[in-house]
Amino acid sequence: MALGRGGAFPSVGVHVAFGALLDGLGREPCVTDGVTVTLLGDLHPGPGDSAPLNFVELQGRAFFAADLPVGAYNPWSAGLQPLDLVQEQPIDEPQLNRSSNSRHFVQAAGRGFFTAGFEFGSDESLFETDGTAGGTRQIEGPANAVRGIGMLDERLIYALDTQREGLELYITDGTPFGGQALGPIAPGGLDGVSLTFGGAQLGRRFYFAGRTFETGFELWRTDGSPGGTELYDELRPGPQGGFVTSLRPLVVDGRLFFQGFSELIGSTALWVTDGGLDGAVEVAPQFLSNQVLVGFAPLRD
Repeated sequence: MALGRGGAFPSVGVHVAFGALLDGLGREPCVTDGVTVTLLGDLHPGPGDSAPLNFVELQGRAFFAADLPVGAYNPWSAGLQPLDLVQEQPIDEPQLNRSSNSRHFVQAAGRGFFTAGFEFGSDESLFETDGTAGGTRQIEGPANAVRGIGMLDERLIYALDTQREGLELYITDGTPFGGQALGPIAPGGLDGVSLTFGGAQLGRRFYFAGRTFETGFELWRTDGSPGGTELYDELRPGPQGGFVTSLRPLVVDGRLFFQGFSELIGSTALWVTDGGLDGAVEVAPQFLSNQVLVGFAPLRD
């Protein structure tokens, strides 16, 4: 068994839901109590993958995205018992078909947020839900495509493609179509942000990959206001950029772990910061030389 692409594992009661690669079944949703692992269901029967990812807990159920039908991620939920699986389609919109391509899920204060397209291949809109059909509503898009989401306290951070400005950072308290721009970070149409693999909150700030013409992608942070959105640390001086955007950062015990470029070894390395004035530092670059990092998960003593 190998762990799937779930990011941090959310608790469901005293259990943890996650994706795992199982012999003969491919990657499927599972649950563990810390001692045993139970398959929740073979969504893609046989050796094919349903490739579940982005698990969050909401109202006692695990919500996640699964690659069904193949090539189009859709929202699902699961309870603690095997086969207690539901393909979620809570938005009362006939255009939102089974190919909704829903990948991004986050939750806070009893509310869940996810992205979904109104038809296969379309741009993704942003939805808020309390886990019920009646409690689900669209809050952004589809005229402006949503390209990734994260949480800052009880507010939602998201990357919005307005066509005219490129991808920029926005924040909302859930008011429909009431998002506030936190930039532009990169004036002139260059995509100023990447939230494809999310960001992370450390203290009272949200850390993410921001980009300008002069720096490329580097480690940025925001306190949720335009004036408080800033470059935090330039890991690799110059336009090449030093922040690697293909791995979700992780916060553990007041420190942010992420993947960045190491000039010492000329490749990617593990970095860590506590958000202080000294910026980020590399973690054992000689030991991690030329290694490709594939995921983070917290382990407790």
